[in-house]
Amino acid sequence: MIAEWVGNGIIAFLLYNSSEYFLHTLGHWRHPWNWVYSLHITHHKDHYPITDLQSEVYRGRNEGVIAFMPLFGVFELILLWKGYYEISGWMTIFLLISDHIHTQTHMKTSWLDRFEWFQKQRKRHFIHHRKLSKNMSFGGLSYQTDKWMGTYEPS
Repeated sequence: MIAEWVGNGIIAFLLYNSSEYFLHTLGHWRHPWNWVYSLHITHHKDHYPITDLQSEVYRGRNEGVIAFMPLFGVFELILLWKGYYEISGWMTIFLLISDHIHTQTHMKTSWLDRFEWFQKQRKRHFIHHRKLSKNMSFGGLSYQTDKWMGTYEPS
């Protein structure tokens, strides 16, 4: 039972991390019909331009979640339809954690500032804001897909 639970968590983590990478990459692909780009690019240009990456209050409106949710939601529905309830649940948890860490990354002061892993995460994410094709699998969880795809740049 526990081994299956852990195994499903690992599968979900790998699925989440790779889908996050590819959806985020889609969010940087400029094309007139790419509505994901239209939503996501406001995070980079309007809310957190390279000259102003942090604020006292989060300036975004969760554009990333809004942009990726329909595609992520289809993926989740397929998992549920196939009976992979636990994997779907894990992926939802990873999405919520990832979104929270991302929000905290752009805060001038965060309750996570005391952790060294978070400080490294923030530096890696800010590299992404300077070089839009680097560190695509934000997540705050893992840059493994970036390493596999050759887009990882350490802080």
